Amino acid sequence: MFKDATIKTRLFLLLGALCTLLLLLSSLGLYGMHHGNQGLLRVYQDRVVPLKQLKEISDLYAVAIIDNVNKANAGLISAEVALKELKDAQQQIEQVWQSYQATSLTEDERRLSTQAIGLFEAANRDLNLLTHRLATQHGLVTGTLDEFDGRLYETIDPISTKVTELVNLQLEVAKTEFERAQSAYRSLLPTVIVGIVLGLMAAIWFGLRLIRSITGPINQALKAARQLAEGDLDVKLEIHSRDEAGQLLEAMQYMVDKLGALINDIEQQVSAAVEQGDFSYRISLEQRLGIW
Repeated sequence: MFKDATIKTRLFLLLGALCTLLLLLSSLGLYGMHHGNQGLLRVYQDRVVPLKQLKEISDLYAVAIIDNVNKANAGLISAEVALKELKDAQQQIEQVWQSYQATSLTEDERRLSTQAIGLFEAANRDLNLLTHRLATQHGLVTGTLDEFDGRLYETIDPISTKVTELVNLQLEVAKTEFERAQSAYRSLLPTVIVGIVLGLMAAIWFGLRLIRSITGPINQALKAARQLAEGDLDVKLEIHSRDEAGQLLEAMQYMVDKLGALINDIEQQVSAAVEQGDFSYRISLEQRLGIW
């Protein structure tokens, strides 16, 4: 069936096969890029952003609350300033924590978050007492907040520890995501390589077959033409296909056969005339046209 296909059909098949291979490899590449991009998006939205949020919560407790309370107790800032910083910090912590909770949480994250909420409630009780104390005072309150010094550390330090656990968990999950992406890359790479190699091998094989199917008959035709030019009519062409090249060889073989028949007929007539002693016998080309 392949040998009987025309050269044009085989060229279209070769072009179609190469286009299909290109489309397949491009699709695999796009799939890999999309998968990698989705992995990066997950790492950024569900790991990098939460890391920033958790660090912000930790800084608010350490700086905006603990540090400002120590400053107020040392007489470095007034009660009004300390109260404002305290309320702002509590409001920001609540907002950032809600944003963190809205991200995609793993089972371990939900467990640690639940534990952290209990710690927040314990710290908020002490912070509410501190807020009430500061709201009743004005100006510098040097040495009047000593009772909150140890209590705040006792309730806020566990929060810092829990936040650190959540941060470490983010890093572990990000590492897992990276390993998943690496695994997908390693599994996809051999498929792409095999596809490229097989595609190239098939294209080379198909191309060589096509080249031979064209150059073979052409070389036969050239050889036959040289034999005819040298007066050799014993030409036998090997025809293996029905494509354009095969049809060319068939036409040439038909021409050689007819030419041989014509020359043979002329020789017979000349021989007959010589035997009869008619050396002036002439052959009209018009009489031989019927042979063709």
